Amino acid sequence: MAVVSPGARALAGRAVLVTTSTWTWGNSSAAYSIGRLESVSGPGYSESSGYDDNGRLFMQTINADSSYQYQYACNSLGALHTLT
Repeated sequence: MAVVSPGARALAGRAVLVTTSTWTWGNSSAAYSIGRLESVSGPGYSESSGYDDNGRLFMQTINADSSYQYQYACNSLGALHTLT
């Protein structure tokens, strides 16, 4: 997806920054990711996600200025119980 500011196109002689991001949707039944967002990436940023056997988000890694990893755990009702 390319994003260009509408106002930038109207200015003659000005450089226009075009940014591309990539979104990857899951297609693996073994990873429980069919139809779910697996990763997003762009200049200086990436994000990946993992899902449990019920299709719930259980892990997310974000790489930007640093690397951040989040782990989610649900209770027996499927509600978020722990976020680390």
